[in-house]
Amino acid sequence: MPTSNFLPEDYVSQRAEHRSNTIGLALFIVIMVAVVAAFLVTNQQWNTVKQEQQRINVAYSDAARQIETLNEMESQKRQILERAEVTAALVERVPRSILLAELINRMPPPMSLMSVELHSIRIKTPPPQKAKKSEGATTVLSIKDKANQRIPTRSEEDDARAVEVPKYTVAMTIIGFAPTDVHVSDYLRGLTDCSLFQAIQLKYSRETSVGDQLLRKFEIDMELNPNADAKGFEPLKLRRGLKGGIDPTPINPLPISPEMTGVKLGDETPSDGPHGSEEVKQ
Repeated sequence: MPTSNFLPEDYVSQRAEHRSNTIGLALFIVIMVAVVAAFLVTNQQWNTVKQEQQRINVAYSDAARQIETLNEMESQKRQILERAEVTAALVERVPRSILLAELINRMPPPMSLMSVELHSIRIKTPPPQKAKKSEGATTVLSIKDKANQRIPTRSEEDDARAVEVPKYTVAMTIIGFAPTDVHVSDYLRGLTDCSLFQAIQLKYSRETSVGDQLLRKFEIDMELNPNADAKGFEPLKLRRGLKGGIDPTPINPLPISPEMTGVKLGDETPSDGPHGSEEVKQ
């Protein structure tokens, strides 16, 4: 059954248009509120990000200052260690009195030493070789490459100016006389047992006459152990000729005088290194 509408058509159309405008305005307000809320939330997040960035920048600045301080301390430590190494290289870690005591205490009683020579051989390390550029090759750096070139730090500059620590090899030459080769062999075995010496070699042992006696003249070459240190070394202790606390007449060495061998005792060679004369060894 058809329904009858007694309202005017103009009123109905105006009412529908009013309803549409109301709905559209409500939707517009909702959208604007959502946009404003999103803007406020985003702005708050950006503020938080900026504050975090500032905090991180401050932390990085503090860390950079601490790293710079640490690098300076490392550079000072390296300089102190280099100075200590230079000083240690120039100081005798094994006094000559201990060397002579070991040479004498490990010598068989009927043996005599005529000369003991010490001379330092400086080991010169070659400088590091730089990479050679090929002939005719040119290097062109762009502005970006020049900007990205790293400036050397203070520690790297200190390494470039580092002082070379001198290293020495102390060589020894011993010349003496013994009754037989057995005594020379015993002496070589005693020197080998001593931790102060290394590279012990018998250069020669030949028969020679001194007055009315036939003796063996020998020469021994050896080196001082570079790791030897008198602080942790226990020298060989002997009581020569002591019986019952009585000191008898000392044992007389072989009847050899300096005039017989042509060797002058008591002469000293000018000392340039830590032990005796200095030579340079590549």
